[in-house]
Amino acid sequence: MIINAYSGEEGLQEAVDYSVQLLKKYTSASDICITGRHSGVN
Repeated sequence: MIINAYSGEEGLQEAVDYSVQLLKKYTSASDICITGRHSGVN
């Protein structure tokens, strides 16, 4: 899953939390690993 639309650290955390909820609900995911790469663009 790619998360590409967020507003700063707070917005990113909200997007990640929501994505994890969706993964758990619709895919029965349980062992979820979050990784990231900062593009350097502000």
